[in-house]
Amino acid sequence: MNNPWQHLGNGLHKHRMNGRFYLRLRRADGKRTWIALHSLTLALARREVARIKGEMATCKAGLGKDPLSSVHTVGDLMDRYIAEDCPDKKLQAKHDAGIKREKANILILREFWGAVPVSDADIPMTLEYAKWRRKRITRGVGNRTADVELCTLSNVFHCAVGLRLLKVNPIFNRPRHVRECDVQKCRQYAPANADELHLMARTLFDGRAVTSSTVLKFTWESIAWQLLFEGLTGCRINEILKLRVDARSTEEPGFVDGDHLFVRRSKRGNNAWIKLHEDLSEMIQAHRNWHQQRYPQSPWYFPGKWGALPLYKQALTHKLREVSQKLQIGKRTSHGLRSYFVTTRRAQGVPDWQIAAEIGVKDPKLISDTYGNRPDNWVSNGQSTHAWRPANAQPAWSRWLSVSPAFSPIPLQNSPGVRQSGTNCACAEINGSH
Repeated sequence: MNNPWQHLGNGLHKHRMNGRFYLRLRRADGKRTWIALHSLTLALARREVARIKGEMATCKAGLGKDPLSSVHTVGDLMDRYIAEDCPDKKLQAKHDAGIKREKANILILREFWGAVPVSDADIPMTLEYAKWRRKRITRGVGNRTADVELCTLSNVFHCAVGLRLLKVNPIFNRPRHVRECDVQKCRQYAPANADELHLMARTLFDGRAVTSSTVLKFTWESIAWQLLFEGLTGCRINEILKLRVDARSTEEPGFVDGDHLFVRRSKRGNNAWIKLHEDLSEMIQAHRNWHQQRYPQSPWYFPGKWGALPLYKQALTHKLREVSQKLQIGKRTSHGLRSYFVTTRRAQGVPDWQIAAEIGVKDPKLISDTYGNRPDNWVSNGQSTHAWRPANAQPAWSRWLSVSPAFSPIPLQNSPGVRQSGTNCACAEINGSH
């Protein structure tokens, strides 16, 4: 009978009958042994062999654990989960931001779960963890925090099952500590109608948000434009702040080609473009006039205080809190503007699957579950107040369509303590297609 083993070098072998990879090596007691690897491809098997041999060398020097010893505690599974780059459900490595969040959650989980034997981990212990965690929360109740961290713990167990270290996930189907009916959706914090949206923008344009604010008037105006753009495009904050007026191709966010504005989607979204409707085109023209007068040298659609960098991510969130208190209209959030876009499109008779495509969402169910409110014309069968323009006033951007308020532009080169962007954009046109 032919030899069933295929030698692949460095102690790595493949069994011809079952197709699995094995490592042949000598243990610390001098005996030779076979180790069944968890990898399914040759490249991953070579990587696993390198990791095991590296850990054995570290253990021999007295600086780590023996990789050949069996897993005893949940902390051991956490170490393995991190070593595998925090894989997802398909055992593929998460992106850098996801890995960072998982590691932060594991730091807290390890305090409670690190020394717990794997055999003792079960659903009742997750309830004990939630009680333990709530006592350490400084803001809020803590139920949502416990759910997020237990989700990371479930990911650890799922990874262990995928690597054949466990047979089942011991906390699968655990009870959630935040009821679905108690979850606050962004649609609860969306502007009520177009009049309210433009009133908030005019308040920022006029610099009347909060008199004690130290933010410059130009920054207020930049935030007002961000508010309007998010309301009329449905983009997220990190998508909208990447727009550049010096974009020269469809690969660069901010480029306008015909009736499409190209963006860079976040969260692996699709359809990296926005279809320009009549009101959005008019607003972009007004924004161009404003940008040429206020920040002619800045490459960003929404320049920060000195123009060299865009607004910081929390700028609109902070100003919305001040504006909503000033106008006494209830809490309004930046993500609520995304809900405003969805609800307005619903009022225009656009189906949910098309709205999902317009905001780069792959699952249309998010429209009904998270973003979409019920437009008023669905109830009364009349004309909806959800629109792009206010019913009884001019749009907030109308002041910039022809005559712009006279102010000297911000000189980018005189910005104290700000790194230059390396782009000298005269901004004669945002893009040639305007």
